[in-house]
Amino acid sequence: STAKKLWAAIRREPSAGGEFYCQPSDQDEDFSVIRSELKKEPRPLSEPLWQILRKYGFVRNPQEELQHRLENSEEVGVPDTPFTHGLVRTLRALLALAPPTQQTTVVFVRSASDSVDMAYRMEANALYIHEKWLHVRGAEGPATEGAIRSERDVFLCQHLAEELYRRAVTLIVHKTDGPRTSQTIQPLLQAAHWKLHEMPRRIEVYAAAADDGTRATQVSFYTGHSLLFTKLCGTQVSYLVVLHGPNCVAQSVDHLLYDPSRDCCLCPREVVPLSMRRAVFEDPGHGPWVPMVVKMSVRDGLVGAMSSPGGHHWPLLPKAQDGALVAIAPDHPPTVSAALDPVLTTPTAASQENQETTAA
Repeated sequence: STAKKLWAAIRREPSAGGEFYCQPSDQDEDFSVIRSELKKEPRPLSEPLWQILRKYGFVRNPQEELQHRLENSEEVGVPDTPFTHGLVRTLRALLALAPPTQQTTVVFVRSASDSVDMAYRMEANALYIHEKWLHVRGAEGPATEGAIRSERDVFLCQHLAEELYRRAVTLIVHKTDGPRTSQTIQPLLQAAHWKLHEMPRRIEVYAAAADDGTRATQVSFYTGHSLLFTKLCGTQVSYLVVLHGPNCVAQSVDHLLYDPSRDCCLCPREVVPLSMRRAVFEDPGHGPWVPMVVKMSVRDGLVGAMSSPGGHHWPLLPKAQDGALVAIAPDHPPTVSAALDPVLTTPTAASQENQETTAA
């Protein structure tokens, strides 16, 4: 084609390797970006030539070039700290809330320039984020030193996750919805903000003693509710606390949003009001346990029938709110418990027979 021949002729020029071709009408705005971020000399093209090359995708503006470079940068892993794992998990959970971003893959990359630190490739449904977001103050250090314990850590982690989500939604919806971007993203941002507000945080697990002196495991947590709301309405809002065992496969701790249909294990669980924010499990057995805390439905929040494909019906179990953000302890160390055999965490026919015998 004519455009291809023109582009080939331009690229054969001796100075082509050190130049960046730009639109003449935007040269004042673009020159500084081209020199400082792209490390090249700007070369404006005539408007007719620019439009021809632009039509067939041979040239990009500086911002598009920076995004293109970010998309093709080296992928990096997430640092092994509770802070960064919590940040990434929360971001992925927020993205999973709505259809426009449910299937989006998050990729962290290393790039020399961070002036553009987020890019989205629609055909791959991939969100590329500069690694600088993984190295904010408070996120660095060995895993043993990065536990999320202070209010500052919690605020920073959730603030960063919400900011990344806001930018990601804006970028993704803009590419998919175009002019309707503002109408689409506001409900998404509001829903995500409220879900994050209700999401448990600062989950701590430690050995304790029950009222009768027996060994117990205690799980405590906080939420984003104000002290006044907790005092006035704390008894009307409940949270489900589950100690998932090492052999539990029914409810993976990798799940980001709560799905009642998947929650069919017999792991120890307690329902606690927001006013208490603490669950005590009397000698739950042999761990290690992975604590999971999820908000329950305000409507009923109590039960969901459990049944197996074979027709067995298990006792009613407390279930959480469908679609609520799942929170787990960031480092979930093994709990101290009696050296007992692993407790049953998945329903079996034998367990049902025992329950029926006991009931009889």
